[in-house]
Amino acid sequence: MTLQRRHGTNAPETGQRGRKWKTAERLLAALAALIAVVGGAVWVVQRANEVYGGQPDEVFGDL
Repeated sequence: MTLQRRHGTNAPETGQRGRKWKTAERLLAALAALIAVVGGAVWVVQRANEVYGGQPDEVFGDL
């Protein structure tokens, strides 16, 4: 087995391409989850602003 095959730098039929795509999909899923969490946190703070009269410091303290 050559060095190229081991590192997946040649033909896609070596099976290495599948691993790369799995890694890319995992990174994309992690990024999507991070965006969802940050978006949810922003929504919570904005909602608290509406409900508690625009003073999030009284609700959340010093974030």
